Amino acid sequence: GLYTSVLLSRFGVPSILLERQRAGIPHPRAHLINTRSMELFREVGLDQRVESLAPPMREWREFRYCRSLLGRQIACDDHMATPAWDVLQEASPARLTHVSQPGLEEVLREEAARLA
Repeated sequence: GLYTSVLLSRFGVPSILLERQRAGIPHPRAHLINTRSMELFREVGLDQRVESLAPPMREWREFRYCRSLLGRQIACDDHMATPAWDVLQEASPARLTHVSQPGLEEVLREEAARLA
């Protein structure tokens, strides 16, 4: 809803934004924003604001698999150290990033309000 509101406003289409929560839910949910989503945010000029919320890639590029939260590590995989990652980087000017859903929603909510 928030992205659609921003997009409609950018095209000059009047709309009404209805959201279930006024301020969003602070609990963490999604955290990885894929390349295609970042391309869409780039189209409406929000990519840099979203990227500014992300921690440095060195802090989240490795996925660690453990038996429990504090348990023994089973494996560690660097998802950005593959040939597929290099191909993806060449295919798009946008990059996937690590931003919490509440942080992303705040950016979209501010932009929707600014364009209203």
